[in-house]
Amino acid sequence: MQGNTLKVVGAIAQSSEVTAASVTPRQADAGLERHLATLLSARMAMRAELGSPPAMLRDRFAQRQLLTALERYVAAVAARGMPIPPRLRDELRLQQRLARAR
Repeated sequence: MQGNTLKVVGAIAQSSEVTAASVTPRQADAGLERHLATLLSARMAMRAELGSPPAMLRDRFAQRQLLTALERYVAAVAARGMPIPPRLRDELRLQQRLARAR
């Protein structure tokens, strides 16, 4: 179980280096940038929760916000006919599975 926890934390930590400037698609519009800003904010909130003492309710809330932001951003990218980056797709699947496991 501890190995899985480290993998999850590592995956989220890897995405912590992502900024709006580094992932904004060339064809981005204001709507897509708004979704991306929400996603990046949710990632920061989730990282903050992972680093704080356990508080199950806050943890679940942060995870749900991250999942919602990921789903909306992926939907917005797909609606524009753009490909979903593999790391983003993988992060979405990971968060969906974690949400179902709770």
